Amino acid sequence: MPGLRVRVLGDCEARVGDGLTLSLPARKSRALLAYLAVTGQRAERRERLAALLWGEVPEEQSRQSLRKALWHLREALAGVEPPPLSTASETIALVPETVDALQFEALVRDGRPDALRDAVGLYRGDLLEGFRIDEPAFEEWLTRERERLRRLAVEALERLLGYETVGGRVESAVEVALRLLLLNPLHEAAHRSLIGLYALQGRRDAALRQYRTCADALWRGLGVKPEPETERAYREVLTGSTAGGSDGRPRVLLVEDEATTRKRLQQLLGHAGYHVVVAADGAEALFQLSQGSVDVVLADIWMPFLDGVKLLAIVREKRVGIPVVLITGRSDAELEASCLKMGAADYITKPFDGRALLVRLGNALRRAREANAS
Repeated sequence: MPGLRVRVLGDCEARVGDGLTLSLPARKSRALLAYLAVTGQRAERRERLAALLWGEVPEEQSRQSLRKALWHLREALAGVEPPPLSTASETIALVPETVDALQFEALVRDGRPDALRDAVGLYRGDLLEGFRIDEPAFEEWLTRERERLRRLAVEALERLLGYETVGGRVESAVEVALRLLLLNPLHEAAHRSLIGLYALQGRRDAALRQYRTCADALWRGLGVKPEPETERAYREVLTGSTAGGSDGRPRVLLVEDEATTRKRLQQLLGHAGYHVVVAADGAEALFQLSQGSVDVVLADIWMPFLDGVKLLAIVREKRVGIPVVLITGRSDAELEASCLKMGAADYITKPFDGRALLVRLGNALRRAREANAS
């Protein structure tokens, strides 16, 4: 007989294989099933489960209520093979064949594009969406787990957006960006990516509307205006210009999320004769790379959305042939060795001397050009 399959992302549902849906009308029986499923086959102590679901009543009454809920659970699971519910004198465990939340986490950890697509497909909604019981301990656990899984979903969508963008899958990238904004309407980098993606599709009006949507959301939600990079993307759509240059100067893609450092580096590179293309995070950098016309990348490591190490991995995986120089404020010999092994052209620790940075960036660009010419 097919095993038990539990879905907790979105509605709570338990099925035998792909067929029979199990009936658990009591809300606390469903809460017990969901909690045991999400905790990942770990045996839970009865006293903890009783306190979690019946914390406002005397201990003996809570244990009796737990025994009753377990009886309902056994009845619903009768005939499922192998038996998913395991009980002992002090502990209870549930071992379903699959739990969508656990599959989702494993796929996000995998991190490859196909795995991220599958993970996003599994995330049909927040954990036990719309479900609640009047038990503070359970509600506290549920809120904490909902937020954790939602953060993982945002991370998966951010990374997938980067993959789809650099792979030139514009329609898919648009869908991912829209999905990301459903989870977080204040995600400015996603708005910014969507503005650029619409422009790529020739949908100028949609790009301009997206800017207005972004500006309105940021003002209503945070009381702030869009970042300069978002304003720049808007102006490029408005005027029909692009970030690329055709004046013969070497083009450096500067990826830095901290505004003061970004401005300082932009001025330094501009005065040194570089044409500077700016990105505020790794995902926006992937969008710029997908447009071509970049000779070298100078990227911070620790950034939201998509960090410098992941950006390096994607650039190397795609065999773009563009050198990536990483900068970081953390001195970490192990991380430095790992990044250089992955193919970073250089690894520079902040604070750095501006002249020394220009020399090392120039050396990385020269080596890449020599390698491409050979």
